[in-house]
Amino acid sequence: MMNSFSRFHFAFLIIALAASSVPSPAIALESAPNNSRFKVKFDSGAIVSLQSADDSFHTEFVMPNRRLGDAFIRYRKKGGEWKSADSSALKDSGVYSISDDGEKCSATYQITNGDSAALELNIGFSAEKSSVIWTLKLENKTGEPLEIGDFAVSLPMNSASRRGSSWVLKHSFISGDGSFLFWMRPDSARPYLVMMPRAGTHLEYWDARNRNYRVFIHSAAAGEEAKTHGTNWRQPNTSVTLSPSGTSGDACAYGFQFHWANDYDGVRETLFDNGGIDVQVVPGMTIPSDLTARFALRTKQKIHSVGAEFPEATEIKSLGTNGDYRLFQVKFSRLGENRLEVHYGDKRSMFLEFFSAEPIETLIKKRG
Repeated sequence: MMNSFSRFHFAFLIIALAASSVPSPAIALESAPNNSRFKVKFDSGAIVSLQSADDSFHTEFVMPNRRLGDAFIRYRKKGGEWKSADSSALKDSGVYSISDDGEKCSATYQITNGDSAALELNIGFSAEKSSVIWTLKLENKTGEPLEIGDFAVSLPMNSASRRGSSWVLKHSFISGDGSFLFWMRPDSARPYLVMMPRAGTHLEYWDARNRNYRVFIHSAAAGEEAKTHGTNWRQPNTSVTLSPSGTSGDACAYGFQFHWANDYDGVRETLFDNGGIDVQVVPGMTIPSDLTARFALRTKQKIHSVGAEFPEATEIKSLGTNGDYRLFQVKFSRLGENRLEVHYGDKRSMFLEFFSAEPIETLIKKRG
């Protein structure tokens, strides 16, 4: 699997940077809140259509006949085997609700282990004037701790239908709290759909099995499985352990937010305005070992430190500020992959993946 940063590299430089005993019936409703820039259609606790209310092209961002809002979980008891659950397989037994104004929907799924309840998954969407908020909560329903090894969400965006120019291209940067994704039409016409994790949520891994693109909040089980197949994933794969039901720590909650942006600069402004980090790097993420790179970080959060994966072989120098940007210079003496970790805000962190190559003259001589 290609490193997540490599997948994003080009775009990054361009922008310079089982349920209730009586399941609820399926509920479908289209919603466009007053003065909202979002036009969404909910069905059975998920988004089945997402468009911009002021897009003359009526670009559809969710793939036809697919659902945005499903989650995948892998969990186990202490010393036990991993068990898997996917909300898409529980659609017919979910409990659904939708607000009277059609602006909010929720879904509740009971995940069972044999005949007994194991986990309860709650998923909600709220269509607001300038954003769509997506929340997820996972609660332990057993009397003993449960380890959540994987917690991932599927993103079935309209990137494979290829129907005229209405399909969209994905750009992704999976890098802890600083992660974000955006989708745009192939002709670059606005708007772009930007997805960011909310405070307390990070992304650390992704996969794309059977054309099902998923991003992971926790990925310990998936990461271990990938390593057995030769994947060299360079970010930490984490898990979370939920306490027994009814005790402190028996649930975990996460969230994402969607916004519209008009162009690449708009994506950067969206990141900055909503607690993310706008990153600019020159000359690029691949640099000869005898040269330096400079990068600028713009965020409303306080930047605490920038640490190196190999401190003894990395020189990081602060260059002060330029407006809202914090400026840094870095030089690597260790060839190959070199990761920097940015610590900022309230225990947030993100990664910058550089690659240090041999000096230009050496490369030319080797290939001359």
